[in-house]
Amino acid sequence: MPEKKKGADPLSILDAAPKKKKKSKKSDHPEITVDGIDTELDDFLKAKKAEKEEGTKKEKNEAVVLKAVLPVQAEHFRNTKEHSSAVHVNGKVMVVTQNRYSKIPVDDAEVLEDTFGKDDMDKYFVRKRAISFSKAVLQNDEKLGEIIAALQQVMEPEEFHENFDIENYIEPTEIFHKDRYLDPEVAAKADELIEAGIIKPTKPSVKEL
Repeated sequence: MPEKKKGADPLSILDAAPKKKKKSKKSDHPEITVDGIDTELDDFLKAKKAEKEEGTKKEKNEAVVLKAVLPVQAEHFRNTKEHSSAVHVNGKVMVVTQNRYSKIPVDDAEVLEDTFGKDDMDKYFVRKRAISFSKAVLQNDEKLGEIIAALQQVMEPEEFHENFDIENYIEPTEIFHKDRYLDPEVAAKADELIEAGIIKPTKPSVKEL
């Protein structure tokens, strides 16, 4: 059991958290060509520029761009057998499809296993648990300090339920995200559960290069 230092502020452990390193801006995303959408891309970029200049939200024709780009992107990934979180399109925009999904309730685990099978279920999804401080505790430095000090020594199990919000959920893995674009069979199964609202990927986005 660690010994508590006299006079030390328990909250200092929160302030001493290491800073996250900034990611390099160097791009290694593949370049793809999508025929017949240069007009839509130009319209998107014009609307994006107007939005910046005028401070108002403009229609970006994003849905039109994504409808044309995503099938070509998927075909490119499958042909090259390589996945990337983004592609450059016609030298004008970047379409981003990151590995980000909403948390899946554990009650849907059976549906996931029935759809993908036991082996792929274990490969494509991981059961996670999250514990966070409740808002009442975060707004009370005295209480938060007491909890941190207790964690450094010992805490009774019932205290967790009083002071923490505990969450259980299922999260898609990086392998699932890649195979969703590389493997048509996985894509079909994923689309079925996306349509059912069980798997919820974040919407792809279009950005100016």
